[in-house]
Amino acid sequence: MNSYTFPFNSCEKPQHNSQPYSTAVTLGICAIVFYFLLIANTFSSRLFIFALLIFNLFHTSSHYMHIENAKNIQFLLTHFSAIFASLTLVYLLYCKTNHPPPNLYLLTALYLFDIFLISMNYPHIVNIITFVIILVYIIATYYRHFSRQIQEKCRLIAAATILTLIIQLLEIKYCHTLLQLLPNFPFHILVEIVGGVAIYLLCSLALLKMN
Repeated sequence: MNSYTFPFNSCEKPQHNSQPYSTAVTLGICAIVFYFLLIANTFSSRLFIFALLIFNLFHTSSHYMHIENAKNIQFLLTHFSAIFASLTLVYLLYCKTNHPPPNLYLLTALYLFDIFLISMNYPHIVNIITFVIILVYIIATYYRHFSRQIQEKCRLIAAATILTLIIQLLEIKYCHTLLQLLPNFPFHILVEIVGGVAIYLLCSLALLKMN
């Protein structure tokens, strides 16, 4: 895990510097997000879904083509677009509930800690873990302001997000062994599919009344 670098260590055997199966799955996720963008009816929901679309486009492009001399740039564009999406999620929930984040200082500290980890060149998985913590924290801080229906959806979002992280950690740890058994199987698409569920739920959440 100490040498994990997205997208170069993703567990799908590259073909001409590309991971076609992961690309296809993430393109499908982009299409789903774009559909939600078309039907969003408020500025805050459009902004959030647009930010999710930008993240998924950077994510897809990273799988579509591995640029050897720009591996950190590919990760940074993907990761910081995810962070931007999380900030627009805060704005969305603020607009929907009329409540600011309960602990804005802690949230800011988490973002600064994430930037610190990047500046110290920690393995990319550390930043991915930090992002998952930030996302779950945002949902948790607004949880009590939601209706019971929205709370149930938030639990599903948190579960899908955490499961995505667990699958990615297992992928990193066992990728070499898995590819020895099935060298042409795109194991990374399992991460993308479960992550796609979380993204779908987040998009649907953006269109609902919070209380």
